[in-house]
Amino acid sequence: MMSKTLEKEDLLFHVTHGLCRVSAVMAATTAASNEGSYALVPVSLNHGKVRFIIPQSSLENSGFSRLISVKQALAILEYFKTGNKKETEFGHAWTLAETIRSESCSKEPQKDKRKRQKLEHSVKGITGELAFVLNQSVGDMVGKIQKSLASSSPVNPLVLTVLANANTD
Repeated sequence: MMSKTLEKEDLLFHVTHGLCRVSAVMAATTAASNEGSYALVPVSLNHGKVRFIIPQSSLENSGFSRLISVKQALAILEYFKTGNKKETEFGHAWTLAETIRSESCSKEPQKDKRKRQKLEHSVKGITGELAFVLNQSVGDMVGKIQKSLASSSPVNPLVLTVLANANTD
């Protein structure tokens, strides 16, 4: 996914940590290790002095991803409405959107704790990223997602609850 190397001040998104900035690109520190690493700092001020050091080779598996574009964000909102997704649309944000859409269409109540946590994780991640990319509040994004999901079929009550809770975090 991250074909291009990162530079200082680039922005990445993580579902748990939110928007993070690359504060430093560090070269290899030992002769045994020939790869560098990235120092990432959450943009939000409520994280204190948290800093993540991630080796370049582990970045793909770390949960950090490049921000989606405005065009992709609007396509995700349209996907919530229609359920139509092109083969060229992929990535971490799309995985989160697919989880939300599939649970939204589910008629059965969610009893599995892990699946519920996955849904909560997906909602928190997608609402935060869409809100930042589209320059709107998380509350506005929750409303748009609810409206988009409801336009195609009845929404699973659990999804509505999780979306409502995302607005309070």
